[in-house]
Amino acid sequence: MSTSDQRLGIELRFRPHSDPLVWARVVERVTAWQPLLRPAWVQQLSNPTVPEPISWSEALKAELASKCASAPGTGWTLMAETGPVGAISFDVRRLEVFVSIAVPRPSEPLPESFFRLLHTLLDVHPPALGMLVDLNSRLDAEVVMQGLGGIAQVSPLLYLDALAVEAAGGADRLRAAPCDVINAPGGGLLLIVRPDPWAQMTADDTKRVKAVQHYLRMSPNRPVAFT
Repeated sequence: MSTSDQRLGIELRFRPHSDPLVWARVVERVTAWQPLLRPAWVQQLSNPTVPEPISWSEALKAELASKCASAPGTGWTLMAETGPVGAISFDVRRLEVFVSIAVPRPSEPLPESFFRLLHTLLDVHPPALGMLVDLNSRLDAEVVMQGLGGIAQVSPLLYLDALAVEAAGGADRLRAAPCDVINAPGGGLLLIVRPDPWAQMTADDTKRVKAVQHYLRMSPNRPVAFT
């Protein structure tokens, strides 16, 4: 597969916030980070009375923001003119909000691209967790179901905010993990387990993934919570 055909999935997990204006700004900042994500259509997955995508509008942005603030069970996907690769999905849960982003592989290094996204959110409502994956990888497909309540496998790049870092044992402990660990904007850390999520897994990659999961005391039968 050529680089131009590769897709990046960014899984963000936000702690709850009761102010709809905050969520409206989250939508604005994410789409400003990557203009390709500017919505043209919205699919209200949690509303069976609206089965087809409808045109995006300011009124719908306000409705989505209100639901992110107070309506667990909401599931919406904002789609760009380009289709599925150029989409933001919102899954509002009781203890966190799942936001899934699908974009083409960026030309800049993944940490740099992700940190630009974090910078845009720091003064609004930064995510607690971030997981970067090859969007088409079956190996990492399960991370879309994981969040603050429990992570059972480590993603190629894993971001933890300051609170999640403390829940995982503290900054000093995480910096000693058997992978590259770098400081992230806002006081969090980024664990770089597989720098290129699109590269074929090597024996060293497999060994490193297992070592990091063991270090974090993480397994399919024992997810690690970051609440």
